[in-house]
Amino acid sequence: MYESNSYENNTYENTPKKNRRDIKVVLAMLLVSVIAIGALVVYGRGPMRAETATNVLNAKGSAATVEEEETKEAEEPAQEEQTRKSTGVTTVVTDVTEVVEKAMPSIVSVYNNYTQDINWFGMTYTQEGQAAGSGIILEKDGEELLIVTNNHVVDGEDSLEVQFIDDETAAATLKGTDPDNDLAVISVKLKDLSASTQAAISVAEIGDSDNLKIGEPAIAIGNALGYGQSVTAGVISALNREIPTEDGNSNSYIQTDAAINQGNSGGALLNINGEVVGINSNKLGGMTIEGMGFAIPISKAMPIIEDLMAMETRDLVDEKDRGALGINGVSVTQDISKAYNMPKGAYIVEIIEGSAADESELKKGDIITAVDKIKVSTMEDLKKRLTYYKAGEEITLTVNRADDGEYVEKEITLTLGSREILGDYEEENAEENAEEQTAEPKEENPVQEAPSTEGWEGKLFEYFPFPFNF
Repeated sequence: MYESNSYENNTYENTPKKNRRDIKVVLAMLLVSVIAIGALVVYGRGPMRAETATNVLNAKGSAATVEEEETKEAEEPAQEEQTRKSTGVTTVVTDVTEVVEKAMPSIVSVYNNYTQDINWFGMTYTQEGQAAGSGIILEKDGEELLIVTNNHVVDGEDSLEVQFIDDETAAATLKGTDPDNDLAVISVKLKDLSASTQAAISVAEIGDSDNLKIGEPAIAIGNALGYGQSVTAGVISALNREIPTEDGNSNSYIQTDAAINQGNSGGALLNINGEVVGINSNKLGGMTIEGMGFAIPISKAMPIIEDLMAMETRDLVDEKDRGALGINGVSVTQDISKAYNMPKGAYIVEIIEGSAADESELKKGDIITAVDKIKVSTMEDLKKRLTYYKAGEEITLTVNRADDGEYVEKEITLTLGSREILGDYEEENAEENAEEQTAEPKEENPVQEAPSTEGWEGKLFEYFPFPFNF
């Protein structure tokens, strides 16, 4: 009975426990399955979804970036234009090919063939040479080309040559000069140029130097070092730069950092439109400085240039046909001019009897400073200028005459005489010299004294004991 009860009790008690255990097992398996499935979802499908989301975000970001860039590009021109309007800043273009193509045909090379005296151990020798410079074609009429250059480019010339853009060369004639402003105008006859050269050249376009601004582009064209036309570029560095000249005065110039070398003198300084705004001058800077070039402002130069262009073009006259002035004179040098407050020019020491000068209002002590408004600073200048005049031609001399300690300028018109009067004068002087040598023993080291200069120390003058064919 006991056993039976026990059995029954055990059976009764064990059946529920077993069922609960099975349920737990099933739940555990389900839990494991769920966990496995969850892991699969997380480690399988999760990255795919994350990558897809990232791609979408990236696509949206790229689209936004492209849209922003397109918007920015569309806004930039308007912003740049607004910046220009508000600040006044203009972009500098370094490509000047269009400017050069436009202006180069109007620029020429100028060659000055000259003769100079060389003093070597007390002996004087004559030497020929050639100086190189540049010029700008300003006018082309039916008969001639008019070219402006620097006075120092053509100073002391025996003859002038001009080379054009196609390398053709032609003879040139000095038309007028203004040494004080370092300007000169030369002329080339059109009949001396081929049809192809006349088609290749052009007249320069003149700008306004008064409207220049510091920092704007500047282009220099010229015959640098005599090698032919070349181009340099820079900016306007300064305006109204006061530079002293050789005669002690000063003029106002444009300063630029565009290289202006020897041979560039007389060439063009251009603005970005290809207009001439200055006439370059290497004489002012020379080789002693770097990055500083100077040019004569074109607006200041044009009134002077127009006066020079209006002068009569003259050709050299054969020596046998040249007129004679009939004076003996000396040069008033820079030192003499400063020491005695005298104008530079040709000082009349003696007037030859019976000459053109003798029959005019000229007086001993007058200083000739110009011939037909072309300035002369020395006796040599006067001599060269008179080689363009025939005997019998009328000329107007500008002279300075002392009056109560001051010099008064006046103009004297006269007719040049024949060179025969000079021959007679030389013969008379030769006879006088022969008589003096006969009467007195010849000194081993004779000292030649200059004629009286009315109270001035004549020994300071460079005295010429002959009339210089004047």
